[in-house]
Amino acid sequence: MPMAFSEQRSLQKRSTWRAVHGLADLAKELRVEIQAITEEDLDLKTISADVQIDRAKLEQFHRAFVEFDVWQQSLAAFGAYGPPGGEPDAVEEQFEQQMRDHPLPYLSPNHQGALCRQAWRSATAR
Repeated sequence: MPMAFSEQRSLQKRSTWRAVHGLADLAKELRVEIQAITEEDLDLKTISADVQIDRAKLEQFHRAFVEFDVWQQSLAAFGAYGPPGGEPDAVEEQFEQQMRDHPLPYLSPNHQGALCRQAWRSATAR
């Protein structure tokens, strides 16, 4: 029977816990078990999607970063481009609107969304 990804993660957490609490032999045993897990054991599925991108816009975007003589200038242009989700204030507003529209997932402090919000605010603190 295939092992779920969550089961693999559980093994990793137990290994870390055992190593931290002085159970090095048991932690090593779990690490060996984790390393023996194959992709087939996890029963992973392929997910794919087709995306249509306007060729002219793609080439314009690409040229904006490669038109320079040295790679450092290209890297600086790429870094100045901005975050893929948009401006931080706009993304924060979208996130807060999502929380207002669908509050249930955000009620638990252990919820992924709450953790993402904390990480987002930490990363964008000015």
